Amino acid sequence: MKKKTDAEHNLLVLGLLRNNSKTWWPVSSIATKTKLGNESRLTDKLKEMAKRKIVKYWDELPEKEKREIQKDQDELKRSKNNFQIAELGIKKYDKIAESCMDDEMRLILNLKDDLV
Repeated sequence: MKKKTDAEHNLLVLGLLRNNSKTWWPVSSIATKTKLGNESRLTDKLKEMAKRKIVKYWDELPEKEKREIQKDQDELKRSKNNFQIAELGIKKYDKIAESCMDDEMRLILNLKDDLV
């Protein structure tokens, strides 16, 4: 089996986050859903994306905002390294999906039809 490139990994992660754009995801769940097992490496990759404003990193949110979000996602109190796709990430991902992905690629990445 061919090893996935970093770009393919990034698309898998952004696809998951994009399909659930209102949800904060613990890195452990992202790793499980995308089958990218190395959580440490994935965390580093997501933190780098957070620096570029493609995703939001939970630890960088103000405490007041965290408390508001935790009302709807109680599990965030117990998890570490939580991420959510940012507005810029949605725009970038949608642009790639619209202009670069054929139907087969969207199926492979398990994208919802309403995104493209």
